[in-house]
Amino acid sequence: MDYTTLLFDADRTLFDFPTAERTALAFVAQACGLEYTDYIYETYAAINQTCWNAYERNELTQEELKTERFRQFLTKTNCHTELSPEQLCTIYAQQLSKQGQIYTGVDTLLQKLQSEGYVLALVTNGIATTQHGRLEASGLGPFFRKIFISEEMGIQKPSPAFFSHVLSELAVSKKQCLIIGDSLSSDIKGGNLSGIDTAWYNPTHLPLSEIATPTYTIDKLDQLCAILA
Repeated sequence: MDYTTLLFDADRTLFDFPTAERTALAFVAQACGLEYTDYIYETYAAINQTCWNAYERNELTQEELKTERFRQFLTKTNCHTELSPEQLCTIYAQQLSKQGQIYTGVDTLLQKLQSEGYVLALVTNGIATTQHGRLEASGLGPFFRKIFISEEMGIQKPSPAFFSHVLSELAVSKKQCLIIGDSLSSDIKGGNLSGIDTAWYNPTHLPLSEIATPTYTIDKLDQLCAILA
Protein backbone atom coordinates (compact mmCIF):
# COMPACT_ATOMS: atom_id res chain seq x y z
CA MET A 1 0.00 0.00 0.00
CA ASP A 2 1.35 3.44 -0.92
CA TYR A 3 0.79 5.50 2.20
CA THR A 4 1.51 9.22 2.09
CA THR A 5 0.19 10.28 5.49
CA LEU A 6 1.03 8.83 8.89
CA LEU A 7 -1.28 9.50 11.84
CA PHE A 8 0.59 8.96 15.11
CA ASP A 9 -0.96 8.54 18.52
CA ALA A 10 0.94 10.37 21.28
CA ASP A 11 0.93 8.66 24.68
CA ARG A 12 2.59 5.25 24.93
CA THR A 13 3.36 5.43 21.23
CA LEU A 14 5.74 8.38 20.94
CA PHE A 15 5.67 9.75 24.48
CA ASP A 16 6.88 7.67 27.44
CA PHE A 17 3.66 8.33 29.30
CA PRO A 18 4.24 6.03 32.31
CA THR A 19 7.43 7.90 33.19
CA ALA A 20 5.73 11.28 32.75
CA GLU A 21 2.72 10.12 34.75
CA ARG A 22 4.88 8.89 37.65
CA THR A 23 6.72 12.21 37.79
CA ALA A 24 3.55 14.30 37.79
CA LEU A 25 1.79 12.06 40.29
CA ALA A 26 4.68 12.40 42.74
CA PHE A 27 3.78 16.11 43.03
CA VAL A 28 0.14 15.20 43.68
CA ALA A 29 1.12 12.74 46.42
CA GLN A 30 3.35 15.36 48.03
CA ALA A 31 0.53 17.91 47.96
CA CYS A 32 -1.77 15.36 49.62
CA GLY A 33 0.76 14.48 52.29
CA LEU A 34 1.01 10.91 50.99
CA GLU A 35 4.19 8.88 50.77
CA TYR A 36 4.76 8.23 47.08
CA THR A 37 4.95 4.48 46.58
CA ASP A 38 4.32 1.96 43.82
CA TYR A 39 0.89 1.39 45.39
CA ILE A 40 0.01 5.07 45.00
CA TYR A 41 1.06 5.02 41.35
CA GLU A 42 -0.62 1.73 40.50
CA THR A 43 -3.85 2.80 42.22
CA TYR A 44 -4.01 6.07 40.30
CA ALA A 45 -2.94 4.51 36.98
CA ALA A 46 -5.71 1.90 37.17
CA ILE A 47 -8.34 4.53 38.01
CA ASN A 48 -7.07 6.84 35.29
CA GLN A 49 -7.21 4.11 32.64
CA THR A 50 -10.75 3.18 33.66
CA CYS A 51 -11.82 6.81 33.34
CA TRP A 52 -10.20 7.20 29.92
CA ASN A 53 -11.92 4.01 28.75
CA ALA A 54 -15.23 5.49 29.88
CA TYR A 55 -14.40 8.68 27.99
CA GLU A 56 -13.79 6.69 24.79
CA ARG A 57 -17.23 5.11 25.27
CA ASN A 58 -18.82 8.56 25.76
CA GLU A 59 -19.71 7.67 29.35
CA LEU A 60 -17.69 10.60 30.73
CA THR A 61 -16.93 13.98 29.25
CA GLN A 62 -13.32 15.06 29.38
CA GLU A 63 -14.16 17.69 31.99
CA GLU A 64 -15.73 14.99 34.14
CA LEU A 65 -12.77 12.69 33.58
CA LYS A 66 -10.28 15.31 34.82
CA THR A 67 -11.75 15.39 38.31
CA GLU A 68 -13.43 11.99 38.59
CA ARG A 69 -10.08 10.16 38.54
CA PHE A 70 -8.84 12.22 41.49
CA ARG A 71 -12.13 11.88 43.36
CA GLN A 72 -11.79 8.10 43.11
CA PHE A 73 -8.09 8.30 43.95
CA LEU A 74 -8.78 10.14 47.23
CA THR A 75 -11.42 7.58 48.18
CA LYS A 76 -9.28 4.57 47.27
CA THR A 77 -6.23 5.82 49.18
CA ASN A 78 -8.34 7.00 52.15
CA CYS A 79 -6.68 10.40 51.85
CA HIS A 80 -8.20 13.27 53.84
CA THR A 81 -6.43 16.20 52.24
CA GLU A 82 -8.15 19.58 52.20
CA LEU A 83 -7.34 19.85 48.50
CA SER A 84 -10.27 19.22 46.17
CA PRO A 85 -10.17 16.87 43.16
CA GLU A 86 -10.22 19.99 40.98
CA GLN A 87 -7.12 21.36 42.71
CA LEU A 88 -5.31 18.04 42.43
CA CYS A 89 -6.18 17.93 38.74
CA THR A 90 -4.59 21.35 38.28
CA ILE A 91 -1.39 20.30 40.07
CA TYR A 92 -1.19 17.11 38.02
CA ALA A 93 -1.88 18.83 34.69
CA GLN A 94 0.70 21.55 35.34
CA GLN A 95 3.39 19.02 36.13
CA LEU A 96 2.46 16.62 33.33
CA SER A 97 2.62 19.41 30.74
CA LYS A 98 6.31 19.84 31.58
CA GLN A 99 7.17 16.22 30.86
CA GLY A 100 8.68 15.71 27.42
CA GLN A 101 9.99 12.16 27.76
CA ILE A 102 9.87 10.22 24.49
CA TYR A 103 10.84 6.66 23.67
CA THR A 104 14.36 6.06 22.39
CA GLY A 105 14.70 6.70 18.68
CA VAL A 106 11.36 8.46 18.19
CA ASP A 107 12.88 11.77 17.09
CA THR A 108 15.26 10.03 14.68
CA LEU A 109 12.41 8.03 13.13
CA LEU A 110 10.17 11.07 12.70
CA GLN A 111 13.01 13.01 11.12
CA LYS A 112 13.65 10.14 8.69
CA LEU A 113 9.98 9.82 7.73
CA GLN A 114 9.63 13.57 7.27
CA SER A 115 12.76 13.70 5.08
CA GLU A 116 11.30 10.93 2.91
CA GLY A 117 8.26 13.08 2.19
CA TYR A 118 5.63 11.57 4.46
CA VAL A 119 3.05 13.90 5.96
CA LEU A 120 3.01 13.36 9.73
CA ALA A 121 0.09 14.26 11.98
CA LEU A 122 -0.56 13.69 15.66
CA VAL A 123 -3.95 12.29 16.70
CA THR A 124 -4.53 12.24 20.45
CA ASN A 125 -7.31 12.06 23.01
CA GLY A 126 -5.10 13.84 25.51
CA ILE A 127 -5.90 17.08 27.29
CA ALA A 128 -5.00 20.06 25.10
CA THR A 129 -2.86 22.18 27.43
CA THR A 130 -0.98 19.09 28.58
CA GLN A 131 -0.28 17.80 25.08
CA HIS A 132 0.83 21.17 23.73
CA GLY A 133 3.19 21.55 26.69
CA ARG A 134 4.67 18.10 26.21
CA LEU A 135 5.12 18.64 22.49
CA GLU A 136 7.11 21.77 23.25
CA ALA A 137 9.12 20.08 26.01
CA SER A 138 9.96 17.11 23.78
CA GLY A 139 10.82 19.10 20.68
CA LEU A 140 8.56 16.90 18.53
CA GLY A 141 6.10 19.62 17.49
CA PRO A 142 7.86 20.71 14.26
CA PHE A 143 7.66 17.20 12.82
CA PHE A 144 3.87 17.32 12.51
CA ARG A 145 1.90 19.01 9.75
CA LYS A 146 -1.11 19.20 12.05
CA ILE A 147 -1.94 18.37 15.65
CA PHE A 148 -5.39 16.90 16.31
CA ILE A 149 -6.46 16.89 19.97
CA SER A 150 -9.88 15.57 20.92
CA GLU A 151 -10.53 18.28 23.53
CA GLU A 152 -10.06 20.99 20.90
CA MET A 153 -12.11 19.11 18.31
CA GLY A 154 -15.00 18.14 20.57
CA ILE A 155 -14.77 14.56 19.23
CA GLN A 156 -12.60 11.71 20.46
CA LYS A 157 -11.08 8.53 19.09
CA PRO A 158 -12.36 5.98 18.16
CA SER A 159 -15.25 7.95 16.67
CA PRO A 160 -15.27 7.92 12.85
CA ALA A 161 -16.12 11.63 13.05
CA PHE A 162 -12.70 12.25 14.61
CA PHE A 163 -10.89 10.67 11.69
CA SER A 164 -13.25 12.17 9.12
CA HIS A 165 -12.22 15.59 10.42
CA VAL A 166 -8.55 14.61 10.24
CA LEU A 167 -8.88 13.44 6.62
CA SER A 168 -10.72 16.60 5.65
CA GLU A 169 -8.14 18.89 7.27
CA LEU A 170 -5.22 17.03 5.66
CA ALA A 171 -7.04 16.70 2.31
CA VAL A 172 -6.16 13.01 1.95
CA SER A 173 -8.09 9.81 1.31
CA LYS A 174 -8.45 6.89 3.69
CA LYS A 175 -6.23 4.73 1.49
CA GLN A 176 -3.38 7.21 1.78
CA CYS A 177 -3.32 7.06 5.58
CA LEU A 178 -1.90 4.75 8.19
CA ILE A 179 -2.79 5.11 11.88
CA ILE A 180 -0.01 4.15 14.31
CA GLY A 181 -0.95 3.69 17.95
CA ASP A 182 -0.80 1.48 21.03
CA SER A 183 -4.50 1.35 21.92
CA LEU A 184 -6.77 -1.29 20.41
CA SER A 185 -9.87 0.45 21.77
CA SER A 186 -8.91 3.92 20.56
CA ASP A 187 -6.43 3.91 17.67
CA ILE A 188 -7.04 0.53 16.07
CA LYS A 189 -10.80 0.47 16.60
CA GLY A 190 -10.92 4.02 15.24
CA GLY A 191 -9.17 2.84 12.11
CA ASN A 192 -11.49 -0.14 11.77
CA LEU A 193 -14.59 2.03 12.11
CA SER A 194 -13.23 4.58 9.65
CA GLY A 195 -11.83 2.22 7.01
CA ILE A 196 -8.23 3.33 7.60
CA ASP A 197 -5.30 0.91 7.83
CA THR A 198 -3.61 0.63 11.22
CA ALA A 199 -0.31 -0.38 12.76
CA TRP A 200 -0.71 -1.58 16.34
CA TYR A 201 2.36 -0.66 18.38
CA ASN A 202 2.56 -3.51 20.89
CA PRO A 203 6.01 -3.52 22.53
CA THR A 204 4.87 -5.64 25.50
CA HIS A 205 3.25 -8.30 23.29
CA LEU A 206 -0.24 -8.03 24.66
CA PRO A 207 -2.67 -10.62 23.27
CA LEU A 208 -4.95 -9.52 20.47
CA SER A 209 -8.55 -9.16 21.60
CA GLU A 210 -11.89 -8.86 19.84
CA ILE A 211 -11.91 -5.09 20.38
CA ALA A 212 -10.28 -4.39 17.04
CA THR A 213 -8.18 -5.92 14.29
CA PRO A 214 -4.94 -4.18 13.23
CA THR A 215 -3.68 -4.25 9.66
CA TYR A 216 -0.14 -4.64 10.99
CA THR A 217 1.38 -5.33 14.40
CA ILE A 218 4.80 -4.02 15.39
CA ASP A 219 6.79 -4.16 18.61
CA LYS A 220 9.36 -1.55 17.57
CA LEU A 221 8.46 1.75 15.92
CA ASP A 222 11.26 1.52 13.37
CA GLN A 223 9.48 -1.56 11.94
CA LEU A 224 7.26 0.99 10.24
CA CYS A 225 10.04 1.45 7.69
CA ALA A 226 9.55 -2.13 6.45
CA ILE A 227 5.79 -1.62 6.16
CA LEU A 228 6.25 1.62 4.23
CA ALA A 229 8.87 0.11 1.95
